[in-house]
Amino acid sequence: MTDARSVLVIGLDPALMDFSQPGYAPGMDAPKVLAGLKSSEDELTRLGYSVQMCLTDFGETAEAVVQSRLEQKRFDCVTCPAIFGPVET
Repeated sequence: MTDARSVLVIGLDPALMDFSQPGYAPGMDAPKVLAGLKSSEDELTRLGYSVQMCLTDFGETAEAVVQSRLEQKRFDCVTCPAIFGPVET
């Protein structure tokens, strides 16, 4: 599908997150987050979008990874959906 609008979804790699920390939903883990991301990707694809995921670390290489991805091609939409971690009180 060459006419598909392209979307880049940028976010933290759930495999790097510690879901045992207070503040995360009970039972939440990386496979569940990845399944949710895959479901969203599938829905956008079904709607006619070409979707690429760009999962990053917590900052060590995140900027370089995102910059590299943005330099590879032009995207019609770039989104950074929020995945909030635990809130320190």
